Amino acid sequence: MVNAIENLYVQTGSYGNELTLSWNFPDILPEKYSLSLFRKTEAFVSNELDSYFSILTQIEELELVRDPNPQQIEQLELLRNELAAWGGTNDMIALTYQYIDNIYIDFNCVNGTTYYYQIYLKNSITHELSEPAEISTIPASNAKYKTFDVKLLVKSALERALQSVSLEELGQTELIEVFNEYLTDTEATQWILVQKSSNDVFQRYIGDSISESDDKIVTGHIEKIVIDVNWYFKDDLSKLDILNNFFRSRMLFMKRYLLLSGLIDAQFSFKENIIDNSNETYTIFSSGMKVTILADVTNELTLDTAPIVPDYIPSSPED
Repeated sequence: MVNAIENLYVQTGSYGNELTLSWNFPDILPEKYSLSLFRKTEAFVSNELDSYFSILTQIEELELVRDPNPQQIEQLELLRNELAAWGGTNDMIALTYQYIDNIYIDFNCVNGTTYYYQIYLKNSITHELSEPAEISTIPASNAKYKTFDVKLLVKSALERALQSVSLEELGQTELIEVFNEYLTDTEATQWILVQKSSNDVFQRYIGDSISESDDKIVTGHIEKIVIDVNWYFKDDLSKLDILNNFFRSRMLFMKRYLLLSGLIDAQFSFKENIIDNSNETYTIFSSGMKVTILADVTNELTLDTAPIVPDYIPSSPED
């Protein structure tokens, strides 16, 4: 008789897409044994197990041969390959270990999918099987992410600045429109385009850890994002200089809005004027600025306080 493993437990990873199984071995173990773990997505493995354990038994018998001949060595290799390929899909996997510790991390999971696990102990000499230990669960993420759509925040800051003055002060008859995608309207005579130029990690924390408590860990870093802002006018250089001076005067106004939105810092640097004569029917005058942003990117993880690894880990017979 082979006793089954005990206290099978499963824990979902904080980020999801990962499950950790742990268990206790029985107090009495065979002199030589293996542990087989099966995972399936629709139900527990059933009919397929006979073929799997038949292959495993043949392997165990050949491994007991003291002086195997070439044919037996070749057959053993073929059987091991066949066992390794058994299952081997996203729907089902099968793994066999000798003297494994009492923990297994399955990092090939999909959130929202139910996974069914079975674990057997097998006497490698008598080929007896234990009863299966079974458990099922659904991986999910409990992490809370904080990021900023910096391009949209800069677009909003520009629009708020433009709305803070009259059209006469801007030398315009209609308010210039701000876009965060390339303009397809060929009839437009004036527009502002907001694009992300670069995005890099500005500052890391030790171990990426910002804070930690008994039930929560906050990880993250500070990013440096550069937003490219350009304004364009067809055949009107005078409006270009008016807008240049206007945005220079509104730097603190826009910075205050960005900081109140949760960003750490915002710095502005202005570009030179550019004249584009490549089109035969009109000339485009453009200028702009680069907005350099510092922003927090954090992940808040709620910890499961239940133990992952039981206290008792058996020694192998070889110890």
